Amino acid sequence: MKKLLLSILFLVITMAAFGQVTANQPSDLLECQFPNTGFSNFDLTLAEAEILGGQSPLEYGVTYYETFVNAQNGFDPIADPSSYANPTNPTTIFARVENWNTFEFDTTSFELMVIDGIVAQQPNNLFVNEGDNDGFATFNLTVNEEVIQGDLLEGVVQYFTTQQDAVQLTNPILTPTSFVNDSNPQTIYVSLQNIETGCYDASKAFKIATDGPVPLTDGDNDGVPDTIEDVNANDDFTDDDTDGDGTPNFQDNDDDGDDTLTIDEDYNNNGSPTDDDRNENRIPDYLDENVTLGVDSFLNSSISLYPNPTQNNVYLKWNSAIAVTGISVYGMDGKIILSNSISKGSHRTVVNLSAAANGIYFIKISTQKGDATKKIIKK
Repeated sequence: MKKLLLSILFLVITMAAFGQVTANQPSDLLECQFPNTGFSNFDLTLAEAEILGGQSPLEYGVTYYETFVNAQNGFDPIADPSSYANPTNPTTIFARVENWNTFEFDTTSFELMVIDGIVAQQPNNLFVNEGDNDGFATFNLTVNEEVIQGDLLEGVVQYFTTQQDAVQLTNPILTPTSFVNDSNPQTIYVSLQNIETGCYDASKAFKIATDGPVPLTDGDNDGVPDTIEDVNANDDFTDDDTDGDGTPNFQDNDDDGDDTLTIDEDYNNNGSPTDDDRNENRIPDYLDENVTLGVDSFLNSSISLYPNPTQNNVYLKWNSAIAVTGISVYGMDGKIILSNSISKGSHRTVVNLSAAANGIYFIKISTQKGDATKKIIKK
């Protein structure tokens, strides 16, 4: 009798030492899919750490079941929980936590759901012509934000210097509005994430480039380096043919087939056709057949600016066919330097740049027919 009591006491103490088994409620497992078929393969073991909580996997085992009854009885566990094909959407999975020593157990459940994934749109390549030929420039990567988002207004865009970082959402570029390139040219990788569901796409990239000590190859002399004409940024120049005429963009001096040469679609005259989008449809004008020379050509031919380069003053003259209403000067970063109103009936004005630092500036001339932009170099 004494031995029996000692044995029972030992068993009680042993069970108390192992503690109560707890199957914690894990988060549901979500699979992002586009297009959404409702079916996928899930790794159920991703829920194991949450289910165990602080319980050691050396002492407690987790098994997964399709029914509550099977989980309670420990019968017919899912054979390969690391690759489970959901039979319905959503699907309820039951998990059983069991103490290997006492065989005590507890159960919990979670959901498997296949939800709508997202697709980032192809961003535009960027070329900045600073004129200093040092191979480095400051880029505002966020000009591609709306392009990448498409119709996903609640999407968050991040930029990365490696594809691995984009896929893992690690080490994003912290200052995408003022990014200085590491190499020339350089590939920038992007991720688009739905902030409501957490789904993201990191399959897109774009290229940035600037003028350098070693000129970038421009085989068709259209003002756009060959590497920037790699529209899908896959390093294959031969599969980019915007106008479908059989000539790849890097060999075609009219990329969009609108009968306006690519080099002439630099409507803001900053040395790069890649940032001109007059109809604001998120497609650069040199790749958009719906935008051709017109008002801009007329305005630019009607307004003269001199001297260029300048040390202090810039003189502007225009003919009587247009009415200039204002003059604004912007720096390379897009910040306004000065702005002047023009009196009605005037046909000339002077812009004083004596207080501005040496560099490249853009003078925006506002008229009743639209705006014209001219590049000026201050030395």
